[in-house]
Amino acid sequence: MNRAIPVSGCPPVLEAHRLWPGLTWVRGANFSGRSALLRRLTGPGNQGVFIPPELEVSLSGLRLTVSDETRLHAGPAADSAITNELFQLTGLSEHLGQNPTTLSGGELALVILGCKIALGRRVLAVDCALEQVAPNLKCDVLNLLKARLPETSSLVLVDNRQAEVAFDFDHIWTMPAEQSSKVTELQIRSDIEFARPFRAPTLALQDITFGYVRERTVIKAASLQLTPGQVYLLVGVNGSGKSTMAKILTGVLRPTAGQITVDGRETSPYRSPGNLVSYVYQDPDVQFVDASVAEDAALGVRDEPRRPAATRIEAALRALGLATLKSTEIASLPYVLRKRASLVGVLAALKPWLIIDEPSLGQDEASVVAITEIFKRLAALGYGIIVISHSTLVRRLLTPTIISIKDGAVTVTPP
Repeated sequence: MNRAIPVSGCPPVLEAHRLWPGLTWVRGANFSGRSALLRRLTGPGNQGVFIPPELEVSLSGLRLTVSDETRLHAGPAADSAITNELFQLTGLSEHLGQNPTTLSGGELALVILGCKIALGRRVLAVDCALEQVAPNLKCDVLNLLKARLPETSSLVLVDNRQAEVAFDFDHIWTMPAEQSSKVTELQIRSDIEFARPFRAPTLALQDITFGYVRERTVIKAASLQLTPGQVYLLVGVNGSGKSTMAKILTGVLRPTAGQITVDGRETSPYRSPGNLVSYVYQDPDVQFVDASVAEDAALGVRDEPRRPAATRIEAALRALGLATLKSTEIASLPYVLRKRASLVGVLAALKPWLIIDEPSLGQDEASVVAITEIFKRLAALGYGIIVISHSTLVRRLLTPTIISIKDGAVTVTPP
């Protein structure tokens, strides 16, 4: 019979729910204390390890390949059977020689999961990190862990998208609702006072091809037409090239072949990145430059006749529930708010086309509903909106035109 794992400094919420071995899902709204609970479960004396949503902080920074990073975590044994099975299941065994930082977000999350499992700790707590993994693959991973984790080990998961995945957890905890005024102030309002009616140009890709190395083509002769006034959802398995396509459209990457046109005129986005298409990265921390939320947002926003930049930034802050935090240092904010903060400047700048990579990461359902409403309203005003997401909730709320990438080929499916 399994024994409950003793928890040092057990918080009140666990007094009636001892930490039993197996897989546990912790449910709750943003700011309900889920992250604090996971940190307590893995704190000193609890033989645990915590994986935060900020993925790269879980890497050692001492190894240049997935294989070497895994061996570092496995220690003297230099091998972990369950980690090897995880990598085989997810296709990461083909990337063992690759630098972890060059992987997609979902791939990196799985590498880190494998590394931390290799440590052999009794408690593994994962805070929203697996939200970046495609639902079907996440289900396969959880089934593997349920079958292969040692009987005395416990995996505790916080994941806002877990309801989208059919999986039978051993235990489910529900955090009490937080009713503080602070939480009310941080609610997203779906307010788009910062926007105005606008007609964005039509974008067309003709035979666009791209590969990071000559031996591997990520995008193969992609041709499609993107019309403003509707929402597009860019989908594909982890590592399929979604972010690569976004960077080509933004101008961060130069395609190796093909052309892009704007209302029928050929253009080269790489010559002036971000001028036509704004891109919100999946990892919010890579795009912050200035110290505070408002100061960072102001870097890319210019005054317009009768629409001062400061006024538009204030409106975007209110819409995203960040008005009371505009002077706060970004680095001091929790992940869920840094993810929102990464949207402020892009919304206030309002380039003709916006690409938003996984906007719902770290957000509870109420916040996802509000964020997607902002995107739908912008599309209705005439802007071009492309969302990248694995979330089935996001897909259902947006009722979008689907752009799929599979094996380098791109297809378009109307709503």
